[in-house]
Amino acid sequence: MLTPLLSPATRALLVCLSVAVGIVFPQNGSPTGRLLVQKAARVNEQTARQLIEQRGAKSERHIEPLGIQVLTLPRQALPAVRQALERSGAFVFVEEDVPVQLAAVPNDPAAVSQWHLERLRLPEAWALTIGSSSQVVAFIDSGVDWNHSDLAARLRPGWNFLTRTSDTQDRLGHGTATAGAAAAATNNGEGIAGVTWTNPVMPLVVEDGSGKGTLSGVADAIV
Repeated sequence: MLTPLLSPATRALLVCLSVAVGIVFPQNGSPTGRLLVQKAARVNEQTARQLIEQRGAKSERHIEPLGIQVLTLPRQALPAVRQALERSGAFVFVEEDVPVQLAAVPNDPAAVSQWHLERLRLPEAWALTIGSSSQVVAFIDSGVDWNHSDLAARLRPGWNFLTRTSDTQDRLGHGTATAGAAAAATNNGEGIAGVTWTNPVMPLVVEDGSGKGTLSGVADAIV
C-alpha cells in the first residue's frame, strides 16, 4: 500500500482492504465530491444528521462495520463543508473520499523473481508514474551491453573516461546489471523489469574489464 501517513479513515478502511495489496492510495487525489465521516460516540445520530444536512451534504450510505458515513455534496463546496464539520467537534474525523487505483504489474517473465520490486513498493509507485522518456539516466560504471535486448533501445550516446572515446560497450558486466535493474525495458514481455519503464540510459565508463578505475575518472563522469 502506498500509505506513508495513514489518516484515521484510511486506517479504518484498510481493515476491509487488508487483502487487496494491489490497491494504491494516491497522496494527492482530486476531490470526488464525497466525504467520509465518523461521528463521536457522545454525539447522537439526530445531532450528527442535522449538522450534515445544514451544510448541504447528504448521507449516501453507511459502512456499518466501521461506523463511517459516506456523504455526497457539490465538489466546490467540499473544502468549506469539511472545515465546518471538523470544527463542530461532533466527528472523530472528516476526510475526502480520495480516488484509488490498481497497482501496475509488469508482464516481464523474470519480474516474479525480482524480490526488490515489492521491497521498494514499485507496483504501487508504477500506478502513479512509470518514469519519463525525456529524462536521461546516466550510469557511472563499466558501460552497458549495446546488444542487450532489455537495454539496446534505451541507450543514448555516452562516454568512456578510460579510453576517452565513445566506446561504452560493457566488458565487465556490472554496468549492464545495474542499468538493467534500474532501467530495463519493462512490460515488454521479456527479461526483467526496471525501476523506470521509460527513461533512456546514458553509459559513462569509469571501470575497465577487471573492475578497476580511478577516482578522477568518476569525478570526470559526474561533471
